[in-house]
Order: sequence, then structure tokens, then C-alpha cells
Amino acid sequence: MSGILSFNEIMDEDFKQASVYVDACFCLAYIDPLDSRGDKVAEIIDKWSSENVECVYISNHVMSEIVNNLFKSNILYILELYHTNT
Repeated sequence: MSGILSFNEIMDEDFKQASVYVDACFCLAYIDPLDSRGDKVAEIIDKWSSENVECVYISNHVMSEIVNNLFKSNILYILELYHTNT
């Protein structure tokens, strides 16, 4: 196992008594309603919940990447609104 799991590998893996370290794309896919991967992320989170995974870790670097992407999306949305209304 390389440390990076595909969706199918995650669904087959037993996570009892495990801690999980997630990347920014995982969180951003869950947050974005237009991202088709969000449903798979929700399934994975449900699986972890049913297996009593106690800790899901997000590093400071990953958190800053998430905030940066949300900030850029917000700015782009504001610019789009401005150009649409002028």
C-alpha cells in the first residue's frame, strides 16, 4: 500500500482504531456542490463514522491551501457578479 488510497481501496479497507490524514482536494471536493467527487467523499466520511474513526487530521499547509482556494473562488465570484451587473 502506497499511503494514497483510491475510492475502491478506501471502501475495502478497515479503518477501525485508525487516524486519517486528508489532503486539500478531499476537503474541497466535499465543500464544492458542483464537484462530482463530493458524493464519494461523503460516502467515505460515513464509512469512517460507522467505523468509529476518532481523528481526521488536516495539516496547517493543507488548511492554508483550502482557505486560499476558497478565497480565490470568492474573489472570482465577486468579479463575475461585478461584470454581470455592469
